[in-house]
Amino acid sequence: MRGKGLRSVAASVGITHVAADQMGMLGTIINVLAFRDVLEALGHRGLLMRSQGHSGHRGS
Repeated sequence: MRGKGLRSVAASVGITHVAADQMGMLGTIINVLAFRDVLEALGHRGLLMRSQGHSGHRGS
């Protein structure tokens, strides 16, 4: 739901811009996981990394 126009669509069905942004971030992670598996199936090493200091991080 990226972009100004799509945010208004999201809002019109009750999705906040924060939730829409979070869905976009999850979509990115899903794509990275799929891409990593493709690389590994082709014999390459794949490594998924994440930011340590982004807001919303709840340490483990």
